[in-house]
Amino acid sequence: GIKLTEREQHLLSHIQTNQYLSAQQAAEKLSITVRQAERLFASLKEKGLIARVGSNKTGHWEIKVK
Repeated sequence: GIKLTEREQHLLSHIQTNQYLSAQQAAEKLSITVRQAERLFASLKEKGLIARVGSNKTGHWEIKVK
């Protein structure tokens, strides 16, 4: 299986409830900096768990695995 940090798991669950989640919103929900949130998104993308659908501004996140 794929090892996820606690923050990655929290971010994934937030994406499940709001697929339009931005790094700014994620940072507020997880009480971390925007940069840390961006790194979490990048990490989840790298692990193949999420993908961005559409543009950065109007697109949304898609969870690849349940």
